Amino acid sequence: MQRWLRLVLVWLSGSLSLCAQTTEVALGPVFGAVTPRSAVLVVGLTQAVPFQVELVPDPRVGKPLSFTADAQGQDSLQKVALEGLSPNTRYQVRILDSTGVPLNYVAGNYPALVRQFTTAPETGSTQPFRFTFSSCQGRIAPYTNMPIYLKAAELRPAFHLQVGDWGYPDTTDAMPDGSRIFTTKPEWVARSYRAKYRMGQMQALLAQTPVDHMYDDHDYANENSSRTSSSYWYVKSSPMTEAALSPGARENALLGYQKHFPHYPLPNAAEGSYHSFTWGPCEFFVVDNRACRSPNTEGLTRRGDSIFWNPPPTHTLLDAPQREWLLNGLRNSKATWKFIITGTSFNQGNRHLIDTILKLPKGRFKVLWLEWAAERLAAGMIDSWSGFQLDSRAVMETLRKEGIRNVVALSGDTHTWAIDDGGNGGIPEVMCGGINEYTLALPLLGRQLKSYPWNVGGMGIRTLKQEPTFGCVDVLGTDSIALRVINAKGKTLARRVLHAGQAATPAAVLDTAVPQRFRLNFQVEVAAKPEPRFRLHFVKTPGKWAPKTAEVLLYTAAGELVFSNVLRRSGKRSQWYTLACIPPNEIVFAQVISARGQAAATFRIPAP
Repeated sequence: MQRWLRLVLVWLSGSLSLCAQTTEVALGPVFGAVTPRSAVLVVGLTQAVPFQVELVPDPRVGKPLSFTADAQGQDSLQKVALEGLSPNTRYQVRILDSTGVPLNYVAGNYPALVRQFTTAPETGSTQPFRFTFSSCQGRIAPYTNMPIYLKAAELRPAFHLQVGDWGYPDTTDAMPDGSRIFTTKPEWVARSYRAKYRMGQMQALLAQTPVDHMYDDHDYANENSSRTSSSYWYVKSSPMTEAALSPGARENALLGYQKHFPHYPLPNAAEGSYHSFTWGPCEFFVVDNRACRSPNTEGLTRRGDSIFWNPPPTHTLLDAPQREWLLNGLRNSKATWKFIITGTSFNQGNRHLIDTILKLPKGRFKVLWLEWAAERLAAGMIDSWSGFQLDSRAVMETLRKEGIRNVVALSGDTHTWAIDDGGNGGIPEVMCGGINEYTLALPLLGRQLKSYPWNVGGMGIRTLKQEPTFGCVDVLGTDSIALRVINAKGKTLARRVLHAGQAATPAAVLDTAVPQRFRLNFQVEVAAKPEPRFRLHFVKTPGKWAPKTAEVLLYTAAGELVFSNVLRRSGKRSQWYTLACIPPNEIVFAQVISARGQAAATFRIPAP
């Protein structure tokens, strides 16, 4: 009997010792809300025990910093505020137990990686840096196979922006039953965040790069989500309708973000997760385009077999508090470059696609091998900013009226990629929605309708190849920035350099209603000698062609027409035009109009 008791005690003692020894880091650490002197860390342990976070700076800067915390549950996510840091300093991060012994990482958490991040430079710094961004990942199995993130990590970005659909936790929902929405239960929301931090090779990027994030529809509630509902398509023959989210779903989504993600301060946490932050000469306005929006379909009106897009005046993407926050932020920003980070595309040219789609014969259209109802196709457009004119016009009018320059949009959502220099969309934009969710549906739709409002490059422009991509922005101080889209091989698929002074597109260019509006695609070549001049290069694009003659109009940022002439094309190029009437370094908007279509682009007048 005594021997048996001794064996039991030895077994219990060994088990307790083993439990103590096997406490490991299961998730993270993930770094966010990074400023020159602070950051927030999220980490998950396999045991609910006290732990420490140690930051080891460059030895020339100072001594290690230590922060204590207490895990609340097995594999739960714990947030730790890191204060008293130094600007522009790289810190190696170690997770220790309560006695100061380093904890190991579980096998699936990339144990060989060194965890580290760099704080932001002092506000107003003009030091060059780069950042990356992505969206739409995790629905196609295996979720762990995303080697494109290894290429993003090789670029050593200052931080990464995940602009929505970081996983698709809504794929198990049974719409229109709102009780199955994953945000119905807080524990389901927590599970979705744990899944975000386990996504394969993305962990290699997050191990050394701070991240900021804003959910989009699939990781807020369900596809095409609004404040309290989701646009739902029952069967092909029925109209779209709004399926109500379950009570508390919106609140759980907001609280889940606040609890489980290392976010920047939220100016109005009860109304949305929107926020802003600065980095060097840049300010980033991260909008919440789900928790505040009106139902998408409230603007669709049926009259017999016809469908019209006629939203009420109050139809809003942002709602009044967030809209005023954004407009005031743009007005008061001291940064040279101002980025609007949005899940859905800002491009105002999509407004023309809405009307074109809804006028399709018999309301049916075939994209790829699938036949779609026009209403269903239009849903993809009305889900973007172009479907919410109250908010998009407020932004455009504010930029024009107050002369706010250097505003750029970064977006995702569409499972495709493209760049516009602002000539077609209102402001320059990189749309990059497809880490492992990518499709040709939208580019082919634009190709078949001969209306695709992107002029620099993209799927459907020069190429129809489907492949994963991420966005990259190189900030070259206050002089210029380079917008890029990069594939899994590290190849730059499209690039556009923007110089300081970039203005919002004048209404005279953007609001002109011309049939087949975006049927043309061209780029502008400029030269400084013997005098400032330009000519047009027409880009070979599937489904588009170049005219032999067309009218060329040049507008200043104020919307003043300063040049008008008829081009004559020889091969892929037009003749040269002199620009003596326009001051050097001025941003100019070129509009080309022909019987076959219209397009626009921007360029800067070179100094002689």
